[in-house]
Amino acid sequence: MPEDTNYSIRRRLIAVATAILVSAPGSHLSLAQASEAEPAGASGGRPTTMKGVMTEIVAPQSDILWRAEEPASDEEWSRLEEAAIALQVASSMMTMTSTNPEDHPYQRMPIWRLLTDEMRTASIRALASIRDKDLDALFIAGNDLYTPCEACHRATYQKE
Repeated sequence: MPEDTNYSIRRRLIAVATAILVSAPGSHLSLAQASEAEPAGASGGRPTTMKGVMTEIVAPQSDILWRAEEPASDEEWSRLEEAAIALQVASSMMTMTSTNPEDHPYQRMPIWRLLTDEMRTASIRALASIRDKDLDALFIAGNDLYTPCEACHRATYQKE
Protein backbone atom coordinates (compact mmCIF):
# COMPACT_ATOMS: atom_id res chain seq x y z
CA MET A 1 0.00 0.00 0.00
CA PRO A 2 1.48 3.41 -0.92
CA GLU A 3 2.51 5.61 1.98
CA ASP A 4 0.01 8.36 1.11
CA THR A 5 -2.80 5.76 1.25
CA ASN A 6 -1.73 4.69 4.74
CA TYR A 7 -1.67 8.34 5.79
CA SER A 8 -5.14 8.85 4.32
CA ILE A 9 -6.49 5.80 6.16
CA ARG A 10 -4.99 6.98 9.47
CA ARG A 11 -6.47 10.47 8.94
CA ARG A 12 -9.91 9.02 8.22
CA LEU A 13 -9.71 6.70 11.23
CA ILE A 14 -8.77 9.56 13.54
CA ALA A 15 -11.48 11.77 12.05
CA VAL A 16 -14.16 9.10 12.43
CA ALA A 17 -13.17 8.26 16.01
CA THR A 18 -12.96 11.93 16.99
CA ALA A 19 -16.30 12.77 15.39
CA ILE A 20 -18.00 9.87 17.13
CA LEU A 21 -16.55 10.72 20.53
CA VAL A 22 -17.08 14.50 20.29
CA SER A 23 -20.61 14.20 18.92
CA ALA A 24 -21.74 11.61 21.43
CA PRO A 25 -24.79 12.60 23.49
CA GLY A 26 -23.75 14.44 26.62
CA SER A 27 -20.53 15.66 25.03
CA HIS A 28 -20.28 19.41 25.03
CA LEU A 29 -16.72 19.65 23.81
CA SER A 30 -15.54 21.39 20.69
CA LEU A 31 -12.69 19.72 18.81
CA ALA A 32 -10.25 22.23 20.34
CA GLN A 33 -11.56 21.56 23.84
CA ALA A 34 -11.45 17.80 23.29
CA SER A 35 -7.70 17.90 22.68
CA GLU A 36 -7.17 19.82 25.95
CA ALA A 37 -9.75 18.01 28.09
CA GLU A 38 -8.87 16.19 31.28
CA PRO A 39 -9.12 12.40 31.18
CA ALA A 40 -12.57 10.96 31.84
CA GLY A 41 -13.37 10.99 35.51
CA ALA A 42 -10.52 13.37 36.40
CA SER A 43 -12.85 16.27 37.10
CA GLY A 44 -15.57 14.17 38.71
CA GLY A 45 -17.43 13.34 35.47
CA ARG A 46 -18.45 9.76 34.77
CA PRO A 47 -16.36 7.95 32.18
CA THR A 48 -18.07 6.34 29.22
CA THR A 49 -19.31 2.82 29.83
CA MET A 50 -18.99 -0.13 27.48
CA LYS A 51 -22.77 0.03 27.17
CA GLY A 52 -22.33 3.61 25.94
CA VAL A 53 -19.77 2.45 23.37
CA MET A 54 -22.26 -0.20 22.27
CA THR A 55 -25.27 2.09 21.96
CA GLU A 56 -23.45 5.09 20.50
CA ILE A 57 -20.93 3.40 18.19
CA VAL A 58 -21.37 -0.35 17.73
CA ALA A 59 -25.15 -0.55 17.26
CA PRO A 60 -25.57 2.29 14.74
CA GLN A 61 -22.45 1.39 12.75
CA SER A 62 -23.40 -2.30 12.65
CA ASP A 63 -26.86 -1.36 11.43
CA ILE A 64 -25.30 0.55 8.53
CA LEU A 65 -23.43 -2.59 7.45
CA TRP A 66 -26.37 -4.92 8.02
CA ARG A 67 -28.74 -2.74 6.01
CA ALA A 68 -26.37 -2.20 3.12
CA GLU A 69 -27.89 -2.44 -0.30
CA GLU A 70 -26.04 -2.02 -3.57
CA PRO A 71 -24.28 1.34 -3.08
CA ALA A 72 -24.99 3.63 -6.01
CA SER A 73 -22.13 6.09 -5.43
CA ASP A 74 -18.64 6.39 -4.05
CA GLU A 75 -20.11 8.38 -1.14
CA GLU A 76 -22.30 5.40 -0.18
CA TRP A 77 -19.29 3.06 -0.32
CA SER A 78 -17.35 5.58 1.80
CA ARG A 79 -20.11 5.59 4.42
CA LEU A 80 -19.93 1.79 4.61
CA GLU A 81 -16.14 2.03 4.91
CA GLU A 82 -16.46 4.52 7.77
CA ALA A 83 -18.86 2.18 9.58
CA ALA A 84 -16.44 -0.75 9.29
CA ILE A 85 -13.56 1.42 10.53
CA ALA A 86 -15.64 2.68 13.47
CA LEU A 87 -16.39 -0.93 14.44
CA GLN A 88 -12.68 -1.76 14.35
CA VAL A 89 -11.96 1.21 16.62
CA ALA A 90 -14.78 0.25 18.99
CA SER A 91 -13.63 -3.36 19.20
CA SER A 92 -10.13 -2.17 20.06
CA MET A 93 -11.53 0.16 22.73
CA MET A 94 -13.49 -2.73 24.19
CA THR A 95 -10.32 -4.77 24.78
CA MET A 96 -8.84 -2.05 26.99
CA THR A 97 -9.62 -2.04 30.68
CA SER A 98 -12.47 0.39 31.18
CA THR A 99 -12.09 3.41 33.44
CA ASN A 100 -15.67 2.83 34.55
CA PRO A 101 -16.00 0.22 37.33
CA GLU A 102 -19.48 -0.73 36.04
CA ASP A 103 -17.76 -2.45 33.10
CA HIS A 104 -15.30 -4.56 35.06
CA PRO A 105 -17.63 -7.55 35.67
CA TYR A 106 -18.25 -7.84 31.92
CA GLN A 107 -14.64 -7.37 30.96
CA ARG A 108 -13.60 -10.08 33.42
CA MET A 109 -15.85 -12.61 31.70
CA PRO A 110 -13.64 -15.10 29.81
CA ILE A 111 -15.80 -14.78 26.71
CA TRP A 112 -15.45 -10.96 26.52
CA ARG A 113 -12.06 -10.94 24.79
CA LEU A 114 -13.00 -13.77 22.44
CA LEU A 115 -16.16 -11.97 21.29
CA THR A 116 -14.45 -8.59 20.85
CA ASP A 117 -11.74 -10.31 18.80
CA GLU A 118 -14.45 -11.94 16.64
CA MET A 119 -16.11 -8.54 16.21
CA ARG A 120 -12.82 -6.98 15.10
CA THR A 121 -12.11 -9.84 12.68
CA ALA A 122 -15.59 -9.50 11.14
CA SER A 123 -15.20 -5.72 10.81
CA ILE A 124 -11.82 -6.20 9.11
CA ARG A 125 -13.44 -8.61 6.63
CA ALA A 126 -16.28 -6.14 6.12
CA LEU A 127 -13.79 -3.37 5.37
CA ALA A 128 -11.94 -5.55 2.86
CA SER A 129 -15.21 -6.45 1.11
CA ILE A 130 -16.22 -2.79 0.98
CA ARG A 131 -12.89 -1.77 -0.51
CA ASP A 132 -13.32 -4.55 -3.08
CA LYS A 133 -16.91 -3.34 -3.62
CA ASP A 134 -18.07 -6.92 -3.06
CA LEU A 135 -21.57 -6.81 -1.60
CA ASP A 136 -21.80 -10.62 -1.28
CA ALA A 137 -18.64 -10.69 0.85
CA LEU A 138 -20.01 -7.78 2.91
CA PHE A 139 -23.18 -9.78 3.56
CA ILE A 140 -21.09 -12.72 4.82
CA ALA A 141 -18.96 -10.40 6.99
CA GLY A 142 -22.18 -8.89 8.37
CA ASN A 143 -23.40 -12.34 9.35
CA ASP A 144 -20.01 -12.99 10.99
CA LEU A 145 -20.42 -9.73 12.92
CA TYR A 146 -23.89 -10.69 14.13
CA THR A 147 -22.70 -13.88 15.84
CA PRO A 148 -20.40 -12.27 18.47
CA CYS A 149 -22.91 -9.46 19.03
CA GLU A 150 -25.71 -11.89 19.79
CA ALA A 151 -23.49 -14.10 21.97
CA CYS A 152 -22.31 -11.10 23.97
CA HIS A 153 -25.89 -9.89 24.51
CA ARG A 154 -26.84 -13.30 25.83
CA ALA A 155 -23.83 -13.47 28.16
CA THR A 156 -24.11 -9.93 29.52
CA TYR A 157 -27.89 -9.76 29.86
CA GLN A 158 -27.74 -12.83 32.09
CA LYS A 159 -25.47 -10.87 34.45
CA GLU A 160 -27.84 -7.84 34.65
